[in-house]
Formats: sequence, structure tokens, C-alpha cells
Amino acid sequence: MTYVEGALVAGFAAHVIDRIIAERMGRLLADPRLTSVQRAELEQVKAAIRRAAKQWEQLPVSEETPPAETTPSSELLTTEEAGALLGTTARRARQLAALGMGVKAGGVWLLSRELVLDYREGRRIA
Repeated sequence: MTYVEGALVAGFAAHVIDRIIAERMGRLLADPRLTSVQRAELEQVKAAIRRAAKQWEQLPVSEETPPAETTPSSELLTTEEAGALLGTTARRARQLAALGMGVKAGGVWLLSRELVLDYREGRRIA
């Protein structure tokens, strides 16, 4: 991995964090309690994460690095969404994520929709 100035994340993790930021940062930046210094710092971090994510997205396609087009944020599920798809709890979805069906980004577990659906189908067959 290559260090990108201002970001201590790289690769797929940067891509996932960038998607989370894209979905949630607007609301935070609109908070009137933020000082201009805090807002500027958040904008700088957002830009650094975006640069790191772009670097991963531009890597050649291989089995280890799926293209960004095949892993949009809609393909990542929260534990609540995964639990609902599986007919179980968010707690059980967190356990499955920790067992390899997901990644932890920003303190939040995100699960691959494909793996969740495969797991669900496997449970039906068994």
C-alpha cells in the first residue's frame, strides 16, 4: 500500500470509508455547532480519504482487487439490513461479519450483500 498524504488508510478500506463519508458527511458538515476550523479539518480528511479511495479504484482488476463498479455502496449492508435479509438479529449479523462476511469501517460493520445472500441460500439447502 502507498501512503497518501493526510490519510492513514488505503486500498479497499479507503474505498469503504469513502462511501460511508459520501453518505453521511453532508449532515455533519451542516451542523451549526461546528467551528470553521473543525469544518475545514473534516473537509481536508474527506478529500484525503477520497484521494486514497481513487487510488484503489484505479488499480488493475484482479481477483484480489474487484473493480469499484462491482462493489458499489449498495452492495454493502449494515448489520441491521443483513439481519433483516437473514431473518435474524443485527447481533448475529455482527458475528457473521466478524467471521469474514464483512469489514469494519469507522467502527461500523458492513457485510457483503452477495455473501449474506449466499449464506441465506446455504441455510435453506442444509
